[in-house]
Amino acid sequence: MRQQGLASQEIVGLKPAASPMAIIGSLRQHKRGELSFAELGSRLHVQQSKDTSVSYMGYAIKSAKHA
Repeated sequence: MRQQGLASQEIVGLKPAASPMAIIGSLRQHKRGELSFAELGSRLHVQQSKDTSVSYMGYAIKSAKHA
């Protein structure tokens, strides 16, 4: 990101709040076409976490000299 003039601002981890068994069941239903992506997402109840090892989100700002 630095090579493109982007300065990382904040990065947070994401994790499902649902139990592992509920996650597996929902993933199986999605694979069989019984759940849409939207329904799957609502069942997983993704929440913010300090752990970025599995999934994360963040944003960066482009510096004025690279604009």
